[in-house]
Amino acid sequence: MSYPDEWKKPNNGLWGEYFTMYDEELVTNEPHDNSLAFYRGHFEEMNKGAETFANRYREQDGEISGIQSLLCKRHLIGESAFEAEYQMRPEHLQVALPITPDIVASRKSRLKML
Repeated sequence: MSYPDEWKKPNNGLWGEYFTMYDEELVTNEPHDNSLAFYRGHFEEMNKGAETFANRYREQDGEISGIQSLLCKRHLIGESAFEAEYQMRPEHLQVALPITPDIVASRKSRLKML
């Protein structure tokens, strides 16, 4: 429902530091012990201002809060997909195709289909 105050800071504040550690652990296929310890140490500050509809998380996945769970999903799938799937705010894209009479004429053929 609302992002943490830290998320609104440059480079996402403490969350940016958390995800730097998280990514290093992910790349080296290590458990997320360091990033989780960092999050535990800054728990109140990192979560301040955040509000979730439901505080759902899985301790089996190394998560300790619903906010952490959601921000990790956002980090892994990207902002556009997260906004569409979890926030119900799909990005409205507009694409303009340059179609000219010459392009249409180049595609026209005297041959019948099949």
